[in-house]
Amino acid sequence: MLDYYAIVDQDENSAYGAWFPDVEGCFSAADTADDIVPNAAQALQLHLEGVEAPPARSKSELSRLFSGQLTAGAYFQKVHVMDFGDPMRRAGGPHRKYLDIYVDNDFEEVMFRWDHKLQKYFRKFYGADGEDTVRNGNSLRFASFSYGDEITRGEYERGK
Repeated sequence: MLDYYAIVDQDENSAYGAWFPDVEGCFSAADTADDIVPNAAQALQLHLEGVEAPPARSKSELSRLFSGQLTAGAYFQKVHVMDFGDPMRRAGGPHRKYLDIYVDNDFEEVMFRWDHKLQKYFRKFYGADGEDTVRNGNSLRFASFSYGDEITRGEYERGK
């Protein structure tokens, strides 16, 4: 697991913004302070997907580098990024606090999602209008996260 520091700022009457000095071009935004870390973690994970992660500097190094350059109220926020690999590893780690995960099991004609805010799993069968909650020990959920294909939120919402 890597830890990067984001610089979080909010101008008056605007959303929160976060950017990563060590990861060029990676930034995120959120309407609330509660959402900035999960959004930043997801942006960081997507930005680093398939590329070698750059070295991360310490908070003290970044503080020295940006001394006197940050706006009033800006702060450093530690954000975790992991080698997610397969969806099951993603669904089992501490990053579950920050990311929603969507998985398709076409063999069983079912999709699952992990909702990080509610800390619950949901299931949606192909052709169904809605979804239902799934208990943690469900073997179909376990198999789907182990062998299924990760999909996007849009693919999950559209269904099959």
